[in-house]
Amino acid sequence: MDELLEKIATNPKSELGFIIIAKAIGESVSSTLGVAWCRRTWCNHLVLDFLTVHPALNDPVSGYRGMGSAMFIGIAVVAEKIRCHLVWGEATETSCTFYQKLLGGTPVLDHFFFGSQQLAALRGQLPARSKRKRDTTP
Repeated sequence: MDELLEKIATNPKSELGFIIIAKAIGESVSSTLGVAWCRRTWCNHLVLDFLTVHPALNDPVSGYRGMGSAMFIGIAVVAEKIRCHLVWGEATETSCTFYQKLLGGTPVLDHFFFGSQQLAALRGQLPARSKRKRDTTP
């Protein structure tokens, strides 16, 4: 994060790519739970090129859920740190319902836009999600 902020401070119109990796703590199906590749545009928007989670995390029996949402909340946190007010990307036929859910039911076809209010709402979920995790940890 510091390197990203430094590069933006050096050149406010720089176009930069970065990756967010969610790693497991302790035992898990995999040490890497999710990956998101993003780009910052010259006008300080973020483009989500892809977001993926480990296939085992799509199995409700495994006890894991919400990793994709958690990854997107991480993107919303980065957006706040760099003072970005828009995250956008392309949705596939299989991912459009995921983004639609994150947008509170707003229909999503082949693209999505998360503005300041939607990003703030996602970041607002972070304390509740962290508390749920603490409450369920043995």
